[in-house]
Amino acid sequence: METAPVKGRLTTPIPVIDAMEPDAREQMYRLMAQAYGLYSAWWDRYIPSLIPGGVIKRRVRRRIAEIEVDDFAIVRDGGVGKMDSEEVVRACEERGIDVLRREEKELREELRKYLEWRKSTDFKAAEKGGDNGVQM
Repeated sequence: METAPVKGRLTTPIPVIDAMEPDAREQMYRLMAQAYGLYSAWWDRYIPSLIPGGVIKRRVRRRIAEIEVDDFAIVRDGGVGKMDSEEVVRACEERGIDVLRREEKELREELRKYLEWRKSTDFKAAEKGGDNGVQM
């Protein structure tokens, strides 16, 4: 069985965010952590300034690394067409694709487009100063 390309790596750099000004970068990581549900909403309501920025950054990067491994597994195992409907819905939710009131066929197409985008996006090039396909 083929192994995922992310060996022993728990975090993934996000060059587009890491290139932002410090305040904007911290806010972006917080928003991503909220979107991924990486910490309790209780923290936001009562003591948002006490959540350590480093903890949030590590959690977001770890979650993105997990999604990258999952992307690799989907492609390795035959693509979106080989997934059952529950897997498609879960994969779309994890990637921020809206699933409410949408047909399975439409979700499969959105997930396929996302995976094509992931294949064409080279985050390594962004780390070296190149274009990574993300416009700001």
